Amino acid sequence: MFSLGRAQDFPQAKSWYEKAATGGDTMAAYNLGLMYTNGQGVEKDYAKAAGWYAKAADHGDQRAQFNLGLLYANSEKKD
Repeated sequence: MFSLGRAQDFPQAKSWYEKAATGGDTMAAYNLGLMYTNGQGVEKDYAKAAGWYAKAADHGDQRAQFNLGLLYANSEKKD
């Protein structure tokens, strides 16, 4: 894996991604979706993941559109 000589710091990554995503950065929103989907530095939270994927998907990110579709396809129906 590529390294810049620093240890992984998921909470720090989340903080920077949030700043970038709230400023409109599509890739940062997608990466936050991945963090919440995989539980990297945060607890798994598919609702939050879907929210971040939706922001990226609305800006045309095809990976986010695909992952958002997977979340919807695999979610439990609540009647």
